[in-house]
Amino acid sequence: MKKAISDQKHNTDFHYDIVIAGGGLAGLSMVNALSCLSKKSHGRPLSVAVIEPNGHNHQQDHADDPRQIALTYGSKLIYESLGLWDALSDRCTPMKTIHVSERGGPGSARLFAEDYQVPALGYVVAAQHLLEALENRLTTLADITLLHQATVKAVDMSAGKKQLTITQQDKVFSLQTDLVIVAEGGRSSVMGQMGFHADEKDYGHTAILTIVGHSKLHNNVAYERFTDEGSVAMLPLSDNNGCKSALVWTMPSRLAAERLQLTDADFMKTLQSLFGDHCGSFYMVGKRSSFPLKLKIAAEPAQHGAVLLGNSAHSLHPIAGQGYNLTLRDVMMLASLLTTANTQSLGDLSLLQRYLSQQKQDQFDTIFFSDYLIKVFTSTNPLTRFARKAGLIFFDKAPFIKRWFGYRAMGMGGYGQ
Repeated sequence: MKKAISDQKHNTDFHYDIVIAGGGLAGLSMVNALSCLSKKSHGRPLSVAVIEPNGHNHQQDHADDPRQIALTYGSKLIYESLGLWDALSDRCTPMKTIHVSERGGPGSARLFAEDYQVPALGYVVAAQHLLEALENRLTTLADITLLHQATVKAVDMSAGKKQLTITQQDKVFSLQTDLVIVAEGGRSSVMGQMGFHADEKDYGHTAILTIVGHSKLHNNVAYERFTDEGSVAMLPLSDNNGCKSALVWTMPSRLAAERLQLTDADFMKTLQSLFGDHCGSFYMVGKRSSFPLKLKIAAEPAQHGAVLLGNSAHSLHPIAGQGYNLTLRDVMMLASLLTTANTQSLGDLSLLQRYLSQQKQDQFDTIFFSDYLIKVFTSTNPLTRFARKAGLIFFDKAPFIKRWFGYRAMGMGGYGQ
C-alpha cells in the first residue's frame, strides 16, 4: 500500500511494520536506509511511520541552529550507497587535512587526505541542510508516513501487543506495529515509557557552538586543539570565501556559563588566546549555543519489539566527532538485518540481539576511543601531560600508528576498506 507523506491523511487502524519515534537525523536516515536496502535485497516493502514533534519547515525551525555535522569519509560512502550524496555534496565542505595540536606543546600532527588516496578525510554539513535532504528524499518513497507535530503519548507492549497512542494537534489515534525504533535523542520520553534506562557519566564540561569568521583562509583544514580547559575544534565552511569555520569549544561548565555572557569582542579575544593564529584574527562570531557533555549508554538497548537508535542508544563527547558517524553505521547494520529478515518478526528479540552483537565491537571501540581521548587530554597529571606532548611528536613520525588513526578518523574501523 503506497501512502503519501501527509499530516492529514493517515489510517488510525493501519498496521505498520515499523514505527520510528523521532524524525531527526537518526530517524530519517533509518527510513531512507530501510527503503533503499529493501529494494536492493528485493525484500518485501516495509511500511514505516515516523513520529516527529516538529513541523514541516526545517529552514524556519532551524534557521538559527549552529550545529554542523562532521561526516567521516565512511559516512559519505554510506550516504552515497543510499543515493543521497548528490543532494548533499553541494552543501558540504571537504576536510582535506586534520591538524591536531596542544596549546603550549611543541608538537602537532597532521593527517592528509592524499595519504589515504581519498578526496577528503570527511565533510562538514549544516545539520539543517542534512535534515532537509533526508526529508525531501521521503517524498519519493512508497509506504512511508511522516507525521509532523505528533508525539507518542503512550506505549502498550503488554502481552506482545505493540500499540502507540499518538497525539497530533487536536487528534488522538493509535498505531499498531511490529517494531518500535526509538530515535528521539538523549531526552527521549518514549525510552522512559518503555522501561529503557541509560548509564550516565557527567564530564562536568559544556560545549559552546557557533560560527566564526577569520582573516586567513582555512584551506579545508579541520583543527582540533587541546588546552588545559578542554578542546577547541574548528571545522571549515565553504561560505564567505573560505574564511569562516564552525567552532566547537569545550570547557568546564562554569567557564562556559561566563563565556556565553561575554561580548562578541571579548569572546573572540579569549578564543584567540587559546587557539592561536592558525586561522588568523577572528573578526566575527555568530549566535552561541551550548550543551552539557555527558557520556550516556543505554544499559539494555533492545527489548522484544523495540530498539534504541542514535543518541537514545549512546551519546558521546564531541571530541573527534564520532558520535553521529557511529549512529550511521548502526543504522546500516540494523536496516540490513531488518530488510533481510524474511518471515522472521521484525520485533523478535533474537533478531535485535543479532544487530547488537554485530555492532557491539564498533560501538565499544568508538565509545572507548572518544572517552580515552578525554581522559588523556584533560588530565592534569604531570606525567600524563608530558606523555601526550611527546606523543604528538611521536605520532606524527610513526606511519603505522598514524595510518591506523587516520582510518579510524575516517570511520573505517582503523583499516582501509
